[in-house]
Amino acid sequence: MKHTFIAVVAAVSIYGCISTPPPSNQAPEPAADVGISLREEAIVLELEDRREWNEPTAAQWMRHPSFRHRVRMALALGRIGTATFADSNGDGLRSPGERMAGVDLLIEALSDSRAEVRTAAAFALGEIGDEAGSEALIRTARTDSDARVRSEAVEAFSKMAAAVPPEVWSELASADQPAAVRSTALRFLFRSENEEALSNALDALDDADLEIRRAASYAFSRRPYEPARTALEAAAADSDFLVRSYAIRGLERIGSTTSREVIVEALADIHPWMRVNAVRALSTLATNNPAITEDEQASRDLIALSTASRDPDPGTRAEAIETLGHYADTFSNARTRLEETLDDPEPWFREQAMAALSRIGVNLLNVATTRGEKLAILRGGGGTMPLLRTELANDPDAAVRFSALGAIPDDQADAGAALILEGLNDPDVAVRSVAIDRAGHLSNAGELIDRVRAMELTERQVEANDARLSAISFLSARDFPGRDEWLRSLIEDSDPIVRRTAADLIAGDDPTLRVQYTPLPLRREPGWYEKVARWAAEPRTAVIESARGEIALALLTADAPITTWNFAQLANQGYFDGTSFMRVVPNFVIQGGDPRRDQTGGPGYSIRDEINMQRYTRGAVGMALSGPDTGGSQFFITHSPQPHLDGGYTVFARVVDGMTQGVDQMHRDDLVRTIRIDPGSVDASDEEIQSAQRLALPLEIGRISEDRLLGGVPEYEARKAAYSPDRDVLSAIASLVRPGDSMTIVLGTWCTDSQQQVPKMLSVLETLRQEFGTEIETITIAVDRPKRQPESLISGLDITKVATFIYIRDGEEIGRIVETPRALVEDDLFAIVATP
Repeated sequence: MKHTFIAVVAAVSIYGCISTPPPSNQAPEPAADVGISLREEAIVLELEDRREWNEPTAAQWMRHPSFRHRVRMALALGRIGTATFADSNGDGLRSPGERMAGVDLLIEALSDSRAEVRTAAAFALGEIGDEAGSEALIRTARTDSDARVRSEAVEAFSKMAAAVPPEVWSELASADQPAAVRSTALRFLFRSENEEALSNALDALDDADLEIRRAASYAFSRRPYEPARTALEAAAADSDFLVRSYAIRGLERIGSTTSREVIVEALADIHPWMRVNAVRALSTLATNNPAITEDEQASRDLIALSTASRDPDPGTRAEAIETLGHYADTFSNARTRLEETLDDPEPWFREQAMAALSRIGVNLLNVATTRGEKLAILRGGGGTMPLLRTELANDPDAAVRFSALGAIPDDQADAGAALILEGLNDPDVAVRSVAIDRAGHLSNAGELIDRVRAMELTERQVEANDARLSAISFLSARDFPGRDEWLRSLIEDSDPIVRRTAADLIAGDDPTLRVQYTPLPLRREPGWYEKVARWAAEPRTAVIESARGEIALALLTADAPITTWNFAQLANQGYFDGTSFMRVVPNFVIQGGDPRRDQTGGPGYSIRDEINMQRYTRGAVGMALSGPDTGGSQFFITHSPQPHLDGGYTVFARVVDGMTQGVDQMHRDDLVRTIRIDPGSVDASDEEIQSAQRLALPLEIGRISEDRLLGGVPEYEARKAAYSPDRDVLSAIASLVRPGDSMTIVLGTWCTDSQQQVPKMLSVLETLRQEFGTEIETITIAVDRPKRQPESLISGLDITKVATFIYIRDGEEIGRIVETPRALVEDDLFAIVATP
């Protein structure tokens, strides 16, 4: 398996000219609710798995009386049609007029009487990306009677955005469109290569509708657009933290130093996603404009960045530590902070400091002892990079050797020739793979053809196909006798990834050329597909036991049956035991599932993508890929909404518990002890799934004002306003409060109980003040999750749970309310103030 990661995938095609009639308004058919049998599901699963175009079966299902059958086949065609075309003349090449499999049936389905079928058909056409479906999708986006269908059609044709006329974007992103249609058009404007189209999002940045502002700011977060700079600087102060975080990302992409002050101010934002994005934006500015780390404003920037390097949010802290490296050459205190971090008990933070120091030329070879530390100094490199590559290319750890060879730039391949040639004999398949890739950039690469051809034959016997795929790419780029025949022979290979790779290499840069490499020759035991269908027909759950606690998942068996089955089988075999979340990208994803713990490992086989209509909201679990249909064992969990991943990676589960305390707190290379399937303790109800998808609560430490609390924490202000305390009890409290009484409120801005109870107490205190003239002075302290920081403010308070309300009289505590009141919060408060 090639180095597995998550990337932005956008299918681009040419604007087509196929029309479709408007949707039918006929009544739903009598058999509309007929379910799909296990045998029927098994038939479709096999077609999908083999990427097989069976036109009679597809046509029968797409015209089935039951709309469920039509929806299911539409989704199947979206998976099959990405790899397979209707080869009407049987020559194995996509000839003019031949369309990708199922396109005609899906265009027809855009006129179906059921909105569910039209929605699935639009989604599938977008996945396939055949130009023949583009005009039908545009027509549907303009005219369908159902806003969801129209919205899905917009997202679908956005995957063909380069050919969509600007006036289509302008029309569908305008204020007179339904909100769902407009927000979708705005959100995916970033896929358009036409700047005129992107300009449609400018006015929407200050729209009254929150979802419209989020969609517009997201578009600018994905693609640089300088004319939006001023509007994005204003949006960085939006009341919604998601809009603010997108705006900062947009400013980072533009990369103008005039936005520097706005970016630095964002380092103090209450929400961690905003702070993470601000740190990254400042790092990008410093990378592209090194002079800003030495000018008169640099010391101000450094103060904010140093604070961020101690942030309670681990992602913000990690990003800030490495960003300090930009200032370490100019400011001794920045270097000192990095050197101090070398002794941090958390490996992730130490590694970030090592990368930063390496970048400014500090040689840490003798200090780095663990894999993570060695990879960190390789990532930093700096002036010691040639030495690092030489020393670490022979490291005992294959992951280190892999990274050392991979760090050789294309234009420096000859200087590293000895290391590259030695890597061709490495016992590790991933190292051999990267060595072959680097060898392709040697000036004498042509002399290695026979050696690499011999390697390609040998690698056929190796379970992992990494080196073989690299060898195929190497050889396809060179001329030798029999090259074309050899490459064509790979179309019949037993490895599905080799087949696809060969087809892509034969097509080269010609976007119109397709080579048929399907159906795939998969060998499954008799009844296997029906067994999977039967297993997937029941609700399934999983629990990841990690170093940061348990993360509970609801498996989406109906949306991704083979993917969830594969995940469950591997878990039951103990495959994930002792692995780690080896990749953590704050405010994006955590990634695990690799027994090698270096992003190159897998189970020795690949499964086909089961792209579905589930969205990458917060807490979505997807399959990591190195290309289409390359999933195996590696998976990722999203910290925050990532719409650009929709339709590109299989969503196969959702977190139902463990987001805040687990996923959000995960450090790079944190351990996965085991994964349990169907543990019987997971509430996978829709309510629990929705709860886990709620946007992350901000994390703060230290004194926090009521205004900042209400303005920054979702739902605090609404819950305070909604709570009506008992006036009779408040009257009694008012008569018992003594001059000088005070209250210390200790809370976690990340904590569900704090979110529930603190607004109630704030309402009680405000009502006492406004209606009874009774003032209880308050000090509000936000603590970290272990309830140990800020030590200077909570030392001696004995805080074990939050929220904790401590009532002080004459300098002494006379009572406290811990976490959840025994009765109403005002009743518990009355019991305290009535203390003799």
